[in-house]
Formats: sequence, structure tokens, C-alpha cells
Amino acid sequence: MKRKKIFLAIMVVEMILSFLPVFAQEIRTEGGTGMIYYLDSLHGSDDNDGSTPETAYQTLERINGMMLSAHTKVLLKAGSVFFGTLAPVREDSEGFIEIDRYGEGPDPIINGNGNFAAVNLKNLSYIKIANLEVTNIAPEADRTRCGVYSECGGEDTQGGNFKEIYLSNINVHDVTSVYSRTGGGIVFDTRKAAQPVTYENVFIENCRIKDTNANGITFTSAYSKRIGIDWAEMPYTPSKNIVIRNNFVYNCGGDGVFQSCAIDPLIERNVVYGCCWAGDTAYAGIWPHNSANAIMQYNEAYGQALVGGDAQGYDVDINCDNTLVQYNYSHHNDGGFLLICTSGDQGGYNDDVTVRHNLSEEDKGQIFTLSGPITNIKIYNNTVSCQQPPNTRLIGMYQWGNSGGGPNHVSVENNIFSMNGTGFNQFYPDTEYQFRGNLYYGTYNFSDISDSEKKMGDPGFAGDDPIYGISNGSGFRLTKSSVAYQTAKPSQFDDIANEKEMINIGAFS
Repeated sequence: MKRKKIFLAIMVVEMILSFLPVFAQEIRTEGGTGMIYYLDSLHGSDDNDGSTPETAYQTLERINGMMLSAHTKVLLKAGSVFFGTLAPVREDSEGFIEIDRYGEGPDPIINGNGNFAAVNLKNLSYIKIANLEVTNIAPEADRTRCGVYSECGGEDTQGGNFKEIYLSNINVHDVTSVYSRTGGGIVFDTRKAAQPVTYENVFIENCRIKDTNANGITFTSAYSKRIGIDWAEMPYTPSKNIVIRNNFVYNCGGDGVFQSCAIDPLIERNVVYGCCWAGDTAYAGIWPHNSANAIMQYNEAYGQALVGGDAQGYDVDINCDNTLVQYNYSHHNDGGFLLICTSGDQGGYNDDVTVRHNLSEEDKGQIFTLSGPITNIKIYNNTVSCQQPPNTRLIGMYQWGNSGGGPNHVSVENNIFSMNGTGFNQFYPDTEYQFRGNLYYGTYNFSDISDSEKKMGDPGFAGDDPIYGISNGSGFRLTKSSVAYQTAKPSQFDDIANEKEMINIGAFS
């Protein structure tokens, strides 16, 4: 009888243990103790314990079915190919979870296989993902699809602030999607919830995104509604500290980089090439929207295609405050260098935009497009060289829609405009604007520009064949014999050079 009881007790213990989660290798991190799990699509098995490279799991489903905790690492073996969606779930809210690679060879691939996303991060904070190749190939572009998708909020959630999300060294390509701003390579999206939803401290760095009908990098929000924007669902609640840095975006049908609804976003050192060609929607290379204190700097945007509209290298769009556009390189964009706009019909605004130390080379269409009731626009110390496109316009000022008027308080100072062509400027009636101390050169018709301190003549660039890239733009630097060399008074808005008596005209000091 006693033996029977012992046997039954052992059976019960074994049954209980069989339902407990399998614990992988324990690791100690700076923040505490966590677990490490290994995945190997070639030699792993979901019957393994995942605790070592030799006993790795095989599929993403094995990880998706687990509740991860802080300080956990999920490592995918180099050379592996996983099909489906990686959708991690966590049981706590703080302490980093890291997803990365291990072993020698090419980065592991996650192919979404036609699902909505290859990597789906739903309501996650404190997560780092690095060193993966991501694709989402389907037989036809019949729905919105993403490579990496982060969604916070949703009808069944409480909402709140989601923070500390880091994506780095992720190669996203071949995402089969319909034309969509909420599809494409990397998408961050806040959705309607019981309480407002925001992101904070999001870093997208050193990623490559190419070959999709949709956007390259998108940051958007349902919490965007305010005067000027009536298509959003929920009252304006901006996210904070969004950093999009050192990414390469190529051949995306929509925008290259689109960032909306944030305070202090930073978009820097990105390259966007050959985008904006999908459907009948107006897209641009790189642009903030509905945000405050945005900085766009040290980027390169070129080859955007004019199909549905816009197609500038850069754009500062509806309801932006205190935007800084500096040290960027724009070339061979069908729509020109820069669009600054807002809709008068919607009552929108766009105030206090500083554009300085940028280089525009061989952009087409219109170098500067100023549209709608935008105010306090300061364009100084930029260089524009346009020798090939014959009909390119330097500047156009317009009313957007049927009301609201055009731009006001526009200052254009100390720029070099070297243009050979037959284009002409377009000014909106009753617009208050000023040109001062610019250098004009070439066959372009500058006669309708009133500039009491203007300079005329060859700017005397140091080289005829500059290397592409603003950091290598030595070809557009000035020789000491140039008429633009140390002959300008600093702009009243220039917080960098305002203590100097004389400075160079153009982008390069």
C-alpha cells in the first residue's frame, strides 16, 4: 500500500513538472538575472530546452508561446531562415529583453511569409532588436504588410507610455504591400486605447530598408487630432524623443522617412534614395509632421520620383513648431529640395522653420515650395546649384486650398543661387518676405527678386566635380577669391555666426 502511494506521488509530481515552462540558461546582466534562449532553424528542435546552442529551439512559434521576462535574451543562429512572425510577449513592463544573433555567418532571416508583419512588437517597452535580416514576401500586393511593426494601444488595452525601444542593424527588404503609409519597412503606430498612448525614447539606427511599395520608416499616431488635422481619431498627445539615425532607405514607393506627432524628434545622417513612386499620393523623402522641435540634419536625399505629388527631398509639414533643417544634402529630386506647408482650409499652421547650411544640387521642379499660411520662415546660408534641369523654379509661394492665405514673414538671406535655366519665381500676393545679401549667378531670371544687398557673379566654387554627400561637399566650398568669401553680414537669426562681423555666403563657412 505504501509503495502504491509513493508511486502515485511520483506520477503527480511528474505531471506537474510537465506543465511547467522549460527554463533556459540563466544569465546575469547589469540590471539583474535573466534567461537566454537559442533558436536554430536548421539543427534545432522545439522539443529541446533552448538553453544552449546544441539544444536550440527551431521555430519562432516556440518563443511566441512563452512569456518572456526582464533581462531575457533570445538569440537566433546566423544562417538560419525562419518563416512566419516573431511576436514576443512579456510578463513585466521594465528591464530589457534583447533579440539578437549568435554564431558565424550571415544574419538570420525572418520571412513574414505574407503575414501582416515579420516582426510584430505589440505593447512592448524595454526591448532591443539587432542584427537581423527581415523580409515579408507574398505572391501579390493585396494587403498592407510590414517588415517590423510596433503597435502600442488597441481597443482592448489601457494605453499608456511605451518606451525604450531600440532597433539597430536590421536589414529589411522585399516587403510585398499595397501602397500605404502604415505599411512598409519599419512602422511605429499608436492605436486608440482606454487612455492616451505615446512612445518615448525610440531609436531606429543603422538599418537598411529597401524594395517595398509602401513607406521606408514610419512613425504615426491615432492621437494626432487638433486644429489643422481632422482625419485623426484622438486628441493630440505627442510622443517624445524619437531618434531616426544612420539608416539607408532605397526604392520604397511611399515616403522614405515619415515622422509624425512627437516632441523633440531627431532625424539625422540618413540616406533616402529613389522613393515616392507609388500610386497617386503625395510623398516626400524625409519629413516631420505635426511635431515640435524637430531636427533634420546631416541627411542625404536624392532621386525621389514625382508621380502622385510633392517628391521633394525634404518636407516640413502641417502643424510643426520650431523646426531646424540644417547640414542636409539634396540632389536630383523631381520635386525640388524643400517643401514647407500647411492647409489653410483646415486651419493648420507651420511656424518658426529655420533652413540653413544645406546643399541643393540639380534638384528639379521647385527648389523651395512654401505653401499655405506658414509663418516665420528663415532660409539662410544655403547653396543651390542647378545647371541641368532647364525649367527648375527657385521659389514658389502659394495658398494651399481655398482659404488661409499664403506664407508670411519669410526671410531669405546669404544664400548662393547658381542657376542656369529658364524657370521663374512665383510669389503670393500680400506675402511679407525679404531677400537680403544673396549671391545670384546664371541665366535664371532673378529680376523679380528685390535684394538691396545682393551680389552677382560666379561664386567661385573650389571644384567642378564635388563628391556626393554633404560631408564631402568640398567642391562647393569657396575659394578666397570668390565674391562670396567673407562678404556677408550674419543673418539676424544666426545663433552660430552672429558674433562675427563678416561670414561666407552659402552653405560652407
